[in-house]
Amino acid sequence: MKKWTFTLLLSASPWMTLQWATAQEDGSNWMNAFAPEWNISGDVRLKAENYTYSGSATGSPYSSVGNQIYGEIDGHFWRRFSPHEIMRGFILAADNHSRYRGDESGLLLERGGLQWEKGDAPVPFRLDAGDHFLALSPRTLQAPLKGGRLELQPRLSGSAGRHSFVVFSGIESPYYHNLSHKDPTFTGLSWLMDHSSLGAWNINLVRHHQSEDVTSTITSRESTVVSLAGEKRFAMPGQSITLEGELAHYDGRYSLDGIQATSDQADSAIFLQASGNVGAPFTWSSLYERYGEHFVSEGGLVPANRETMELRSGWRTDSGLRLSGRLQQFEDQLEGSNPIKTRVVGGMISGPFFQEGLIGLFGSLNAFVQTSQSADQSIDTLSQSISLDLSKPIGEGWNGRMGLSRFATEDQTNSQLTITRQLTLGVDRALSWNGIHGSIIPGIALRDISGATSASDEIQPTLAILLAKESHSLHLNYGHLRQDRRFAGGVDQIDDSFSWNYTYLDGPHEFGFDGDYLDHAPFPGAGTQAYRFGISYTYRFDRPAQVVTGDLSPYPFASPESESFILAKLTPGLPLQETQALLQESGLTNGIELGGGTTLYESRLIPWLDQRQRLVVLKQDEQLTHTALLIDLDNTGGPDSMERTYSKIREHIMRRLGPPTITNDLGRFGPNMRAELFAGTFARLAQWPVKGGVLRLGIPRRLDGQVRIEIQTASSFPSPRQANWGLERVP
Repeated sequence: MKKWTFTLLLSASPWMTLQWATAQEDGSNWMNAFAPEWNISGDVRLKAENYTYSGSATGSPYSSVGNQIYGEIDGHFWRRFSPHEIMRGFILAADNHSRYRGDESGLLLERGGLQWEKGDAPVPFRLDAGDHFLALSPRTLQAPLKGGRLELQPRLSGSAGRHSFVVFSGIESPYYHNLSHKDPTFTGLSWLMDHSSLGAWNINLVRHHQSEDVTSTITSRESTVVSLAGEKRFAMPGQSITLEGELAHYDGRYSLDGIQATSDQADSAIFLQASGNVGAPFTWSSLYERYGEHFVSEGGLVPANRETMELRSGWRTDSGLRLSGRLQQFEDQLEGSNPIKTRVVGGMISGPFFQEGLIGLFGSLNAFVQTSQSADQSIDTLSQSISLDLSKPIGEGWNGRMGLSRFATEDQTNSQLTITRQLTLGVDRALSWNGIHGSIIPGIALRDISGATSASDEIQPTLAILLAKESHSLHLNYGHLRQDRRFAGGVDQIDDSFSWNYTYLDGPHEFGFDGDYLDHAPFPGAGTQAYRFGISYTYRFDRPAQVVTGDLSPYPFASPESESFILAKLTPGLPLQETQALLQESGLTNGIELGGGTTLYESRLIPWLDQRQRLVVLKQDEQLTHTALLIDLDNTGGPDSMERTYSKIREHIMRRLGPPTITNDLGRFGPNMRAELFAGTFARLAQWPVKGGVLRLGIPRRLDGQVRIEIQTASSFPSPRQANWGLERVP
């Protein structure tokens, strides 16, 4: 029996040693002998990085320099005892000596959980112990917790509906080793009834407690939130209508400034929504929600002291062109002395344009007008935005891209007007030569900004190269930005950036080399050159059960409602003919072929989302291998922040697939989010099992520095702590 041993030593404290002895011929290694009834998969990853800079520290994106080293294991295991009983679990542990991976160092058990689901018990149940995502409603609790959750689904005699009872308790904390009463603690229960005639009704009760922490500004806080939610669908000749609503009440003490807790406060919240469709092409929705000044739900995701009203409509033509319009009004500081009222009128057209005259022209046109005014007239602004993005195959494997946009904001209290005009041009070319496959993607952006304190001329060329041959993969990205300020006191600057990522695969082994270079040169001022170099080794293991019992599928298909979510149906391994049928059913009949089995569609798969959406479908050997929904994060004038947009997309998926099985929330949304994402100190990720693979939502770290939300399905993904999982093929 042939064996080989691989040993890797990292200069950390303590030294880390990884030894794997793998039998090559008969497959009877230690993993096959261990727990043969269980399916076991995951990866072990070791990474060493060096961060440094020269020049001014203010221009460096890296707050810590020197060697940053860590090792981690991300493992998953499951066993199906019968078609109705399954046990599954996961663990993520690390030996961390990198400030960019996390604030804590040493041996860390970051996440671990076990779930037991038994559908053939006298009372069917699902029990979660350890890490789990508690998904009630946006007004009560949606957060990753460490603790326990028990769901019972009793079969009640004489009842035409289905019932679910949930009790839970958990702590919101990133690590197990330092769990404390000073961390936010949530305890509660939930009852859901789904009745064929009465619709779905849900009662939630959440108790929050957080003890005083004398080492920080956190004071003792506690609260209770109770809510009643309902949903009813009506089917009528030629159309269907869905009514949704939730009433919530808050009672507790909270901190407005992070220092002093208020006295006991009570307030309420209301959410109402009606939506429908008239046949397949026409859809509409209306929304009203109001949150009182003191409705500060610690586990919820809604803003206090705001009232929002919306009307939306959409139309899909036979050619796949989608038209949508919206009217929005939201009022902030609602119960204060100086409320701010904002109104928005917007519309979008996306899909294939002018197919008869200009064959293969695709794109989107988005426009809105926004007015914002405070009660005392101290705030009075008018904003206007229009953007056009077009793509067109131009032959011989080339695809062209063009974007035009204009955004104007006028402060009507002092007649200050700022206008940003932008032109973007780009092409991409699929490559195939001597066994090397890939693409080259050059582009350029030209911006003109006018305004008393912001006037600037900017030019930003970019170049991306993606190459692959057999087990080798190389991604390169270069960017240049020149800003010439045209106002008194303005600082000109030139930025050059270069990023790369190389990987080599040898069976279950992956070796990687990646890095970044940034040259920041302000005029006048001191410049900065910042560098990051990284090497990594990953061992992936996947051992199916040696003793087969029941269905080997690791997870049952999540829920019947997932059938209404096309991304949960466009799963890896789906035959090409079925893939095309699903796309046509969703009105995606025309797309751009990017080469290498990759097709791009302008789409609005999430109809209430105002940002640009593009669906990318990757195929190989007459089967679907990968899908990605790319969501730009441009300003749409609406009430939602980037954080709220991400949370609403996650809620949209959870309503169809249930709570995510894996999450990774690192850092906070804010003005420095882009730099923190680049440096590795910010992450957002949620993951669900679907038929044939995994669905992942998140904000990946991209080589080109763009910040966007991606929803991907694939047979597998890297560890949730690895940030470079975005689709680099489409800029």
